[in-house]
Amino acid sequence: MDPATGRAPLDEFRAPGNGRNERHLNNLYAYFWRWATWKAFESTAHRELEGADQGVVCFVTATGYLTGPGFAGMREYLRRQCSAGWIINVTPEGLNPPPGHGVFAIQTPVAVGVFVRGAHTDTDTPAPIYYRNVTGTKTQKFEQFPDIHLAGDGWQEAPTAWQAPFTPQSGAAWSSFPSVRDLYPWYSTGLSTNRTWVYSPSPDTLQYRLNTVVAETDPAEKSALFKESRDANLRKTKAPLPPSRPYTGEPDTYQGTRVPFEAETFIPHASLVRVGYRSFDRQWVIADSRLIHDCRRPLWEGRIPGQVYVTEQHSFHPKQGPGLSFSGLLPDMHHFNNRGGRMLPMLNPDGTPNLAAGLLDALTHRLGAEVVGPDITAYVAGITGHPGYVEAFDYELRTPGIRVPITADRDLWDRAVKLGRKVLWCHTYGLAGDWEGQASVASPTPGVDLPRYEQSMKSVLPSTVDYDETAHILHLGAGAWSHVTPQVRGYTVGGTNVIDAWADKRSATPGGNKTSPLDHIVADTWETEWSTEFTELLCALTRLVSLEADQEALLAAVLDGPLLSRDELSENGVVWPPANKSVAPPKA
Repeated sequence: MDPATGRAPLDEFRAPGNGRNERHLNNLYAYFWRWATWKAFESTAHRELEGADQGVVCFVTATGYLTGPGFAGMREYLRRQCSAGWIINVTPEGLNPPPGHGVFAIQTPVAVGVFVRGAHTDTDTPAPIYYRNVTGTKTQKFEQFPDIHLAGDGWQEAPTAWQAPFTPQSGAAWSSFPSVRDLYPWYSTGLSTNRTWVYSPSPDTLQYRLNTVVAETDPAEKSALFKESRDANLRKTKAPLPPSRPYTGEPDTYQGTRVPFEAETFIPHASLVRVGYRSFDRQWVIADSRLIHDCRRPLWEGRIPGQVYVTEQHSFHPKQGPGLSFSGLLPDMHHFNNRGGRMLPMLNPDGTPNLAAGLLDALTHRLGAEVVGPDITAYVAGITGHPGYVEAFDYELRTPGIRVPITADRDLWDRAVKLGRKVLWCHTYGLAGDWEGQASVASPTPGVDLPRYEQSMKSVLPSTVDYDETAHILHLGAGAWSHVTPQVRGYTVGGTNVIDAWADKRSATPGGNKTSPLDHIVADTWETEWSTEFTELLCALTRLVSLEADQEALLAAVLDGPLLSRDELSENGVVWPPANKSVAPPKA
């Protein structure tokens, strides 16, 4: 305890109402920041002496505190207690920098942080924060360091709001756009299982894993297989997960969850539900609430026809690829790019639009024709769902969070909605949106040369993905697909290559965390359905690539034309949701 305050020192890094996010303060580097700032700025026994509270704190640590919501209180503390701060981001490439670009041999992006407290610091005036990137290879970065001076050129100012990110200020135009979170009042973390063995692309594998843990009689072994935790363990009971609606016959979720899992002796048919595991990767989950850390029940209740889950990487720069991803299936918490994020459903569980109050009426009035709920999500997809969006706003997105420029031109609006319906159709594999009435993403389409499955996978699981850029042929194990363009082979979401990530989960040695012995139970042969699914994946990506030029041209036209700012929409009756707080959806 701090003897001066009677509180834990780390409490100074906490912000009112931010408790859910502040688990990230448990990172060791946050402890070092707090100890050092306390030592330099607060701990002297003679605070009445001139200069006793002056000091400098400098660390090279992970960059999470620059933008992460859990560090809002830490940023306010530093702005209040310091006279100035400087951030040198030495890994602007983000997580997993390209080979040779990392300053240290780690995946985590790091930055130099320098914070100074001088004489007569005013704690009611936010300290200016200056930011710069150091780019290039490791050698090139070290060559730049001697020329960096705190009073020199090349710095960009961060916003002055107490809890704002320590990254450059956005332009006035960008700040006037509504954020995605403004548009969709109800948002949520995705499905949080806290154990990976409940997911698999193979239903048979999940049944085998479930049989294994149910049949285990040794208590210690059973606990290790289950991977027990406080919120999901062998003894804890829970209410069953809501089934999809509408449904006929048996529910698709397991209903016998009012008894402890350790009491189960035989579950012959696992209740499996298809989910959005990662962007474009559909897998299965065992739909048993006892196995899931946090079920996110409203998301399950929202599994209704026509639903679209918008997924956003809101805490980090989205790197390369589209600004947003979309799923017609309930998404995992890491759906966007395996690095967290949030889900913003298009529909509430009762089927009403999950939109800011008054938004539909305001847009209908300003655009001169009726706007309905799905149009807005289609518009968002048309504007943000392509790599050109991230490239256009690369500077602004260094302060994370997707914003949507909304056109006041009806023709441009209609163009965006039409393109967006195609984007949604591809991302959701036809569960939402539309592509001129076509039945499947793999259906022959005029003007788009779709990939073709040319050589059978047979039964052997793949260990490599090889690509012939000249012939446009992709080899996955024994299989071969033709007409795969370099743009499709290199397609990424959040910097993660979609094809590589999809193939890895169906390989002979799948990657990822192994938190239970059950994770090592995997399919030992290639399942025939996967060949169809991989063809659909390649076709969906090919279609999306074919739309990119039109989307880039549209975005440029929207930005050059009349826009409806957030403030202007407010004047037209829109009531935006409260900041940093999800609005509970109406129940079905």
